Amino acid sequence: MNPEFHFFMHGPIAQAELAHQWHSTGQPRWRQQLYAVERRVGLALALILYGGELAGALLRRDPTPIGETLGFAATLLVIFTGLYHFLLMFRTLALGANSITREKTGKTWEMLVLTGVDARQIVWGKWWATVLRQWRQYALLGVLRAGVIAWLGGSASRILASIYTSYGYTYGDLQTVLPSALDVLAAGLVVFLLTLANLGFTAACGVLASSETRSGALALARAVATRLTILFVALMILMLPSVILDLAGWWLDRVQLGSNFSLMDVLSRTSITLLDNGASLGSELVAYRLGNTSGSTPSALAAAILSLAIYGVMTWGLLRMAQRRAVRHLALPPEENKPANHITKRL
Repeated sequence: MNPEFHFFMHGPIAQAELAHQWHSTGQPRWRQQLYAVERRVGLALALILYGGELAGALLRRDPTPIGETLGFAATLLVIFTGLYHFLLMFRTLALGANSITREKTGKTWEMLVLTGVDARQIVWGKWWATVLRQWRQYALLGVLRAGVIAWLGGSASRILASIYTSYGYTYGDLQTVLPSALDVLAAGLVVFLLTLANLGFTAACGVLASSETRSGALALARAVATRLTILFVALMILMLPSVILDLAGWWLDRVQLGSNFSLMDVLSRTSITLLDNGASLGSELVAYRLGNTSGSTPSALAAAILSLAIYGVMTWGLLRMAQRRAVRHLALPPEENKPANHITKRL
């Protein structure tokens, strides 16, 4: 690992911020035990639902009875996962938004910048501490979302496929094509990775907002606004090629990258993925389809890879902006190509 990168990620700034976040977000023991039970039950249900879809794909059997057996518990899992997702996102924004703001309101910002720590170390250290504080919860959320999305996508597509298949017996022979085991595995992996990528992006939004203001409430509001604005701009950029081609009078289907794999399909799926963090993409991968429709796995996987890359670029860009704002607030500008041992000596 690059020594300077290791210093940013595991230096005193990150460790001090992580210790503070653990201390400030502590819960009473009884509440921790209650949350632990809820998480374990939710994890077990999600694995059962996901395992049912995977087993159905492997054995070429209908996994619907598994969801029917769980009954209302499966519905509660869907509700719990949705609420847990928004709770974690809001908490991550709050932790990031409080990271630098707390130093300013606590009169420790001037002392921090006088120690010789530059803006890059401060920003990346605060961001990495927030990621470390939240990654276990987001990993759990990724598993919950993978199970719920696979089950919802498979169940909904089975219902639609049965309706169209019954209709097809009168007007032609329509056969239902089941997803493969690789499709189900890919769906789970895509949803899990996109959930973790969302953590880094959300934490960066909070840190950027924190670098600009001294008010915790205002920093949190700015963090929410920043997240919405960045996603909106990304969507507009992704839609731009489609608009240009329409204005040029081209057929979008002419922009082909291979059989059943067009550039516009990838961009449209990527746009939706940034909005729902992979929910529609995962559902599409596990969907049962009719024999007269083509599969979309290549386009879906390409959209997933592009979405992960966009999350990475957005996160990096937000942290760079936070560095510049920290410099405007008296932090030392980062010195390019400065050895890590020289930094340590200055500390």
